[in-house]
Amino acid sequence: AAADIIRRLQSPQLAAQAEQAVPAAQRLSGEEAHPPFINLDFALAAGPEGSIVPRLIELQAFPTTFYYEMMLDEKIRQFFDIPAAVTMYFNRLDRQRYGAMLRRLILGDHDPENVILLDYRPERQKTRIDFICTEQALGIRPIGVRHLRRRGRKLFYPHHERWIPVSRIYNRLIWDEAGRDPALDLPALFGDAEVEWVSHPNWFFKISKYLLPLLSDSPYCPVTHFLHELTAGPEDLENYVLKPLYSFAGKGV
Repeated sequence: AAADIIRRLQSPQLAAQAEQAVPAAQRLSGEEAHPPFINLDFALAAGPEGSIVPRLIELQAFPTTFYYEMMLDEKIRQFFDIPAAVTMYFNRLDRQRYGAMLRRLILGDHDPENVILLDYRPERQKTRIDFICTEQALGIRPIGVRHLRRRGRKLFYPHHERWIPVSRIYNRLIWDEAGRDPALDLPALFGDAEVEWVSHPNWFFKISKYLLPLLSDSPYCPVTHFLHELTAGPEDLENYVLKPLYSFAGKGV
């Protein structure tokens, strides 16, 4: 199922359609050729003759709770007798190699002090436990976007009465959430700033629930419509879910 969706995401036609997902006022330069993260969420649905089949309900080119999941796996194994052959890791990875890969991807070649985990208000997020696990593993600090300051093309964050330069951003910012804050002008803050992204903000929009209607020809994706394109609603509304295009964690469902 995942391979089928990834193959479709690589289609030049779908890539061109995904470009339309980025609001013109929010688009930033410096985007990578490929997103460093893609997460696919599948529901377990009833198939023919009582079988269980995957159905895509969420996709995002955005980080998820990587370090919390590693910690949770370790703690479960601490208290339960789970065979070593039963693992959460794919592609012949183990905890050590997976952790090293994540570390290289998130930090790049930078000192952890100059890499931040960026969110809107990290202390209020449901995923805060992952921010703490990430800080413990990598030494990077969760920073609220409202605490950043720009000087010329450089970004800085405050720590112990010092302003620390930001070289790289581990981007956990829910862009539409922060965009509703009238005190923030995200394009002015980040436009042409001398900073590396992992992943770039454009990917937040491009690979998102926006693509679900465009993937409906996949056997693993439920039939999905943009609400504004529906000329008549289905009669069995109890079998449908209405979702926002970009919000996470159940917000707006």
